[in-house]
Amino acid sequence: MGNILLTLAVGALGAIIALKLKIPAGAMIGSMVAVAIFSVFTGMAFFPNTVKSAIQTVTGAFLGMSVYRKDLKEIRSVAVPAVIMIVGLAVTNLLIGFGITMVSDIDLVSALLSCTPGGVTDMSIICMDMGGSSSTVALLQTARLIFVIAFFPAMMTFMSAHFDKADHSNAAEEKEELLEEQQEEKVKKDRSLKMILVTLGFAAIGGIIGYKIGMPAGSLTFAMLVVATFNVFTSKAYIPMKVKLAAQTCSGAMIGCTMTMNDVLRLQTMIAPMIIIVVGYLISNVILGFFIRKVSNLDLTTALFATTPAGVSDMALIASDIGGDAPKVAVLQIFRLVMVIATFPMMISMVVKFFG
Repeated sequence: MGNILLTLAVGALGAIIALKLKIPAGAMIGSMVAVAIFSVFTGMAFFPNTVKSAIQTVTGAFLGMSVYRKDLKEIRSVAVPAVIMIVGLAVTNLLIGFGITMVSDIDLVSALLSCTPGGVTDMSIICMDMGGSSSTVALLQTARLIFVIAFFPAMMTFMSAHFDKADHSNAAEEKEELLEEQQEEKVKKDRSLKMILVTLGFAAIGGIIGYKIGMPAGSLTFAMLVVATFNVFTSKAYIPMKVKLAAQTCSGAMIGCTMTMNDVLRLQTMIAPMIIIVVGYLISNVILGFFIRKVSNLDLTTALFATTPAGVSDMALIASDIGGDAPKVAVLQIFRLVMVIATFPMMISMVVKFFG
């Protein structure tokens, strides 16, 4: 018990520092790095794997509470772009994953999950379920997220300015509407202890079902689907951000415990996979954006930012800044996150079985 509490304390300290520095997915990354250092130099780090399903359940609940009825209505108007985006990202995921195995000694499960366009925390804890190296996945997913957030918006903005002929005269109004809509959703939330417990209760039901079924990331997937269903009908699903940060901190600590000096020495071998992931997704982003513009009624700005594998709010607000359709970007980004969590682990599992 002493080692668990000590590990948690180290992880919490790392999470606080990373959040202060505004590092993407800071709670998980900070906790992971701090606990990894503690583990490598002392060998005392320990965190029980039995809490893995609980972490998945909380993570799934947070994804589920971001889905609203209006999103389901809006998705009908962007059904074709949504299908193209998911198929395109699945193909990109497989191509990049196999590319990584060709230039490194990373196993196929870890390679495929390292470049899956989902969240850092989500993919890392899913990797634990599937027997890959969660530390490798966490490192490569973090690199992908940092590069995407740092460089992709500027590149997409440049291409939009040079190739997009759509009328964006209402950009400012659309951004204001999006911000107001987000604020209204926050205000509407019932933040009482009762609603928190109800939401966690629905998440627990979904998590248990997913765990019993035994599918990859089952607890996360079913918790997400159950809470999303509850939120679609009530718009009341709510869990405080502190709970999410606590789950991310625990997840980071769990991953950090698995890291060894050998993982540290292997960091230099990660450069080639990182380059493949970033370049691969940049090419995929551009191809999907232009193709979606060609076959649908979406303008190029909206299509490019909708297919950028990064944060929902970030991409929607940046798109609105330069004249994209922010609500459609947000809906497509949410659809991407839900579909990636719900279907990509199963796809990867089947691919690994076939080629393994």
